Amino acid sequence: MADKGHDMNLLDTDIIIDYLRGHEPAVQFIKTLDIENTAVCVITVGELLAGQHNANPAKRRALVEFLGPFQSLEVDHFVAVAAGDMAREYGMQLPDALIAATARQYKATLYTRNVKDFGRVKNLEVRKPF
Repeated sequence: MADKGHDMNLLDTDIIIDYLRGHEPAVQFIKTLDIENTAVCVITVGELLAGQHNANPAKRRALVEFLGPFQSLEVDHFVAVAAGDMAREYGMQLPDALIAATARQYKATLYTRNVKDFGRVKNLEVRKPF
């Protein structure tokens, strides 16, 4: 399902939250993905685990198990520099800028419902999946 030229899919936090809440379009979208070519940014992992419902050990365990099959993309120095520039230039929150910079670094298509913010970033392939 990756775009031509973009071999990897990167899921934004909102897509995973919709899936975990059982939102049917998100569930169907996740089912269509080639998991081997789908990733999450470590920032997304942190954002998801920060949710208060993960104080429940069973819910936290279910989240960690769900994330297990996806590639986890790290934030390195180059990504952090690019994200700082993006946050300043586009007025983005730093977590979103880190996710955008990660997608751009890995030439991944970013799947998000937040096309308003991410869509402004140059050289970033952004898709709204549902």
